[in-house]
Amino acid sequence: MFTIILVFVSAVTGLVMIAAGVWGGARLMSERRHIRIPLRYYAIVVGMIGSGIGCFELRRHCGR
Repeated sequence: MFTIILVFVSAVTGLVMIAAGVWGGARLMSERRHIRIPLRYYAIVVGMIGSGIGCFELRRHCGR
């Protein structure tokens, strides 16, 4: 029972982080027309998407 809950929470957390990273990237792209955005903000977006993929893939190993 505990592993099922852990798998579900891990999958939802991963999807939320991926969605937040994509949304942040879209916001940066839309704001790029108005102001110059430092490269480190794009690195944060890539890191968030990568962490989301890691959390989402963690669910595969928890169910074993």
